[in-house]
Amino acid sequence: MSSDIYGKDLYKILGVDENATQDEIKKAYRQLARKYHPDINKSKDAEEKFKEINLAYEILGDEQKRRRYDRGGLGGFGDIISEIFGRGFGGFGDIFGDFGFGDVFGRRRNYARPSRPEPQRGESIRYDLEITLDEAFSGTKKKLEIPRKEACTVCGGSGSKAGTKTINCPECNGTGQKRIVRKIAFGQMVNIVTCNKCHGSGEVVKDPCKTCKGTGLVEKIKHITVNIPKGAYTGLKLKMTGEGNAGLRGANPGHLYIIVYVKEHDLFIRDGYNIAIKMPLTYSQMVLGDEITVPTLDGETKLKIPKGTEYGKIFKIKGKGMPKISITIGNDYIEENARGDQFVQVYIVIPGNINKDQKEALKKLKELGL
Repeated sequence: MSSDIYGKDLYKILGVDENATQDEIKKAYRQLARKYHPDINKSKDAEEKFKEINLAYEILGDEQKRRRYDRGGLGGFGDIISEIFGRGFGGFGDIFGDFGFGDVFGRRRNYARPSRPEPQRGESIRYDLEITLDEAFSGTKKKLEIPRKEACTVCGGSGSKAGTKTINCPECNGTGQKRIVRKIAFGQMVNIVTCNKCHGSGEVVKDPCKTCKGTGLVEKIKHITVNIPKGAYTGLKLKMTGEGNAGLRGANPGHLYIIVYVKEHDLFIRDGYNIAIKMPLTYSQMVLGDEITVPTLDGETKLKIPKGTEYGKIFKIKGKGMPKISITIGNDYIEENARGDQFVQVYIVIPGNINKDQKEALKKLKELGL
């Protein structure tokens, strides 16, 4: 089975897309691990499926390993694959223990646990950015002011007063984890959760830094320039790695997610990569035909109106819509050098005021049955 895993997509194994956050990856992993846990799922392939899920989380749940995977796939992870697929079911003790499955079924597994979890990554930040349709068409750069938490420069992010050190957390005895036991119908459910007091670090501040009040973090404004690609659309999510809140006590920072919103235009209506516009014509233009000038997002163009054009007819001007973009691995956006189309719907303008000559001409047309 381990040889087959090289051709599989780890994102698909967890059921997440390539832009998934670490929280989304962790949530998907926990749900699938419960579903395919061999103590619950008795199907023949449950254990192999469970190993695939754990391999995916082992790599995608770590930012450094995830970047390596995004660049080159599973080729450089032979040691991890061999370790996971080479060990038996009992080798996943820490995973099973975290979910408390052994206690649910009335039997405990004496699995070794890590003494302390990894430092807690900083929180990610969402920033909603509104741009115009013209900016979405041409692409633009925006200078943003992002309020975020950064490491305190006075204490170096430790949270402790100069010359003092942290101590083991009294709530979790320095493990960073707490064990919560609940009785249920079939025995008891055991959950291992991150300690609220130390946030998983296993340490707490005894003498807090006055500047950050022991948190190790201070509020600051970060000036960031973001590139908005041509063809940007409402709902487009741009990820800026490591530009979120700082992590506690030296942990990696979170990410900045910029969500784009495109304002409505006074003249154009957008539909995906296509653009629509309504153009007024006179009765004589629709009957006799004409060549009109039509505004587009990058200037004006000519459109031929054939004789006998009906009210409401829609014309297509190919390649005059929005630029198309596509996503590449690593959350970068590239332009395809292709555009959508522009659709022009024509209608008749009824004049409110007409002069004497126009009135006589209309009367003549009426007499002629037009």
